[in-house]
Amino acid sequence: MSWRDNEIARDALAVQGYLDEETGNLRQDLLAAQLQTIFTQHPVRASKRDILDRKADFIAKGLSKTEVVEAVLPGFLGATELKDDEQELLKKDPKEHPDLEERVQAVTDLGTLLWGSLSRTSRAGAAQKLIVTKGLLLVEAKVSREGVPVTLKAATDDHDLIIEWYVRPRGDQLVKVSGGVRDDCMMVALAFDGISDRLKKELGSSVTTAVSNLMQVATPDFAGLQAGGPATAKALGPGAVKR
Repeated sequence: MSWRDNEIARDALAVQGYLDEETGNLRQDLLAAQLQTIFTQHPVRASKRDILDRKADFIAKGLSKTEVVEAVLPGFLGATELKDDEQELLKKDPKEHPDLEERVQAVTDLGTLLWGSLSRTSRAGAAQKLIVTKGLLLVEAKVSREGVPVTLKAATDDHDLIIEWYVRPRGDQLVKVSGGVRDDCMMVALAFDGISDRLKKELGSSVTTAVSNLMQVATPDFAGLQAGGPATAKALGPGAVKR
């Protein structure tokens, strides 16, 4: 489901001015700007402190999904989340309590919109596109806060944190994907006699293209970035400036 299918979610957005009630259009630009403000109010700044101190700063300043929803839609969770007795009623007979189910779904849907969509840390994230223009990067990490596992996001310009919690996971993802491609193609090569040469040729072309793309990371066109050329527009999004 989507927040658009939930009346409670739509009303919560409309009350805060993020939904045009006449057209039903989400005012994504306003939401993205608000998320930028929320994440950049208390950024994790680079310093010469020990890395453990900087990570502690990230844990202290980082925001969870619940905190982001509450910051964007004040009072929404308190009014919508189920109380203990309501949770028991829903658990016993969900079909008899569609109103309670709708409230649960509203919390889920708005969390997905604000945290999972607009606050994505990739270059496709609406908030991220604005945050990088401030010389910061929205970074996500699974950490422990007061002994409880939690996923947090925070804006930072700390190179160590960016490498560990933003760049390295993407490298790990690349390795994982390449391993899966290798295993799938090995299965094909073993199952079909005589296909290996064509398989190598086909994959060779794809590998060459992938390596070429990745080499742009290893040897970036800094001149193009500083000039605000196509590379900047593609990598950082509209309005972004290399700092």
